[in-house]
Parts: sequence; C-alpha cells; structure tokens
Amino acid sequence: MLFSRPALRIRKDMIGVVQSRDISDPDTGGNYTIKRIKRLKGTTADGNKEFTSVRLESLNPDYQPMVLEQRSGDDVRVVAEFVEVLVGAEP
Repeated sequence: MLFSRPALRIRKDMIGVVQSRDISDPDTGGNYTIKRIKRLKGTTADGNKEFTSVRLESLNPDYQPMVLEQRSGDDVRVVAEFVEVLVGAEP
C-alpha cells in the first residue's frame, strides 16, 4: 500500500492512518489504525454546529465502526492518507 504524508485535512470518505488516544490495539497496544474516515457534526457546548467527532469504518465487515470524539485539536490525527495499492511491487 502507498500512503502520502501528512494528510492536511479529512476529505469525504478518505482512507488513512489515524492516531488517537482512544484507539488501543489489543495485540500491540498501539494508538494507530487504518480506516475509512468520516467527520460527524454535532452541537458544541455553546450551541454551534461543528465537526465534533469522527467515525472510523473498517473495509472488513467483521469489524464494527468506531466513533471518536474530537475534544481538542490533537485528539484525532490523520498521519497519512491512503493513495493506492501497489500490485506486483517487491518489498
């Protein structure tokens, strides 16, 4: 797989490497995942409609989506955006 780095903003239905304190891989204990990313609007404490969370969806139907609240600017960070699958490339 080929990724570009850094992802400057979340685009509609982009796939990316996401870092968050709320993600915990049971195998590695890491805080990263690769998912389809959707921004969700909500109402803030002062009554404004803004993007308040992100929904992370797996392409594998065996995994349930995750919704992560965006409490501060660094809670959910897209560190790289998926570009394409390289077919026939050797490691």
